[in-house]
Amino acid sequence: MLWETKSGEIKTYKCSFHRYEYDPAFLDPKYFGETPSNVSTGEVSYRRPDKGCFQITESEVQYVNPKTKELEKKSVEPYEHWVCTGKEVYEYDAPNKQLKVYDVPPEMRGKAIVDGPLPFLFGAEAEKLRRRYFIRIFHETDEEIWLDVYPRRQEDAASYSRVEIVLDREKFLPKALQVYAPNAPTVQRNVGQRTVYIMGDATVNSVFDQVMMFQKPIKPLTWKLVRETPPPAER
Repeated sequence: MLWETKSGEIKTYKCSFHRYEYDPAFLDPKYFGETPSNVSTGEVSYRRPDKGCFQITESEVQYVNPKTKELEKKSVEPYEHWVCTGKEVYEYDAPNKQLKVYDVPPEMRGKAIVDGPLPFLFGAEAEKLRRRYFIRIFHETDEEIWLDVYPRRQEDAASYSRVEIVLDREKFLPKALQVYAPNAPTVQRNVGQRTVYIMGDATVNSVFDQVMMFQKPIKPLTWKLVRETPPPAER
C-alpha cells in the first residue's frame, strides 16, 4: 500500500488545521443551512513512534439569539490541549484549572500513536487499518483520493460511525477529514452531527521538531497538577 510506504517515511509531522463542528440539535439545517455551531483553529503534531500533541488555539461559537432569532457569533476561550511524551499524557483542563497527568502503561510505551482513535491522521499501517476498518475509494481526481472508512470494532464505533478522508495523491497526507458521530446517518453525506478538519500545509521531518517538541509541559502558575489513577483492571 503506497499510503503505508509514504507514512513510513514520516518521522515528525506538524500541521495547523481549521475545525468545523456541525450539530443539527443547535442549528437546524432547515433554517440555517450547513452552518457549523463551532469553528476552531489549532495545531496537531506527531513524532514517531509514540509522541503527539493536539491543541485548539482559537474557538468561536455560532448560536441563535433567543430574542432576535438571528444567528450570532462569539469568541470563546479554547480549552482542548493534550501532550503525549511517550511515558505520560498531559491534558490541560482549563475550565477547572488543572493539568491532568495519565501514565502510559509500560507495555504500551514505544508503540505507535497510530494505534489511537484516529490512526490515519498520524500514519498508516495497511494490515492494522484492514483489521480495524472497512475502507473504500468513493472519488478520485488527479490530485486527491477520497476514502470512506467504517469501523469494524465496537470501541471505534462508539466514537464515530464513519470517517471520510481526503488524501493528497502525491504526499499521501490527509488534506481533510469528516468524522461522523455515532448517531449520524451511515450513508448520507454532510448530514447529521459531525466534525470536519481542514488541514493546512504540513511540516514533515523537521530537525527542529525532532529536538524541541513533546517535552513535559509546565503547569500554569495558578493551576493544580492532578495525577489521574487508571481504574483497576476487570477480573
